[in-house]
Amino acid sequence: EVPANVAWEREMQILPDNAKYAAMTAEQAARAFFEACGREDWNEAGKFCTMTGTLKDYLGGLEVINIGDSFTSSLSLISGARFVPYEIKFKNGEVKKWNLALKKDGKTGRWYVDGGI
Repeated sequence: EVPANVAWEREMQILPDNAKYAAMTAEQAARAFFEACGREDWNEAGKFCTMTGTLKDYLGGLEVINIGDSFTSSLSLISGARFVPYEIKFKNGEVKKWNLALKKDGKTGRWYVDGGI
């Protein structure tokens, strides 16, 4: 039997306001994702990533310091990812600078987190 709080990863669904998310740039999607995590709005954050309990504990209450301009790399030519530089501050005061990997879902046209957390 599976516990009730298990987060199931499934295919992205078309949302009632899907056009709003499909029109976002990679930078806007990264900001929307991180800001939702900062507010602990897991419904909103879940539009970009499957939010597990561990991920909620890790990202909950963060503060966005900076979102940079997205870029591609030679890996992007194969994977289709855009990389968005970010700087965030966790609740415990730790600061992290890294690159969030985002890909566009073919069915919904929305960005989803593919790595870099």
